[in-house]
Amino acid sequence: MINLLFDYDGTVNDPVGIFAPCFRETVGRYIEEKCGVDRNSWTDDHVASWFGVSLAIMYDQLSPYASEEELKPVIAEMSTAVRYRMSHCADPERDLLFDGAPAML
Repeated sequence: MINLLFDYDGTVNDPVGIFAPCFRETVGRYIEEKCGVDRNSWTDDHVASWFGVSLAIMYDQLSPYASEEELKPVIAEMSTAVRYRMSHCADPERDLLFDGAPAML
């Protein structure tokens, strides 16, 4: 099979495996240190619920833990971590495609 790499917006690749750990390592760590909320309480499904929504919605949902101004640099750190993982840690043997993706391609 020829390998194709799409961006991680969920078109073909299931992006949870990249985004959720990056969220927990950055935003989750910040909230854990600031508010005592266990970073592992942010499930993959919860993190995935933010795919495709605006940052304003994400900031609003995180507002009980920190202000938008406090979160902006942390979200930027998460974005950097996601970009790094996408470019350095992508593994075709491990990364998951959505069901039916190979047949569709």
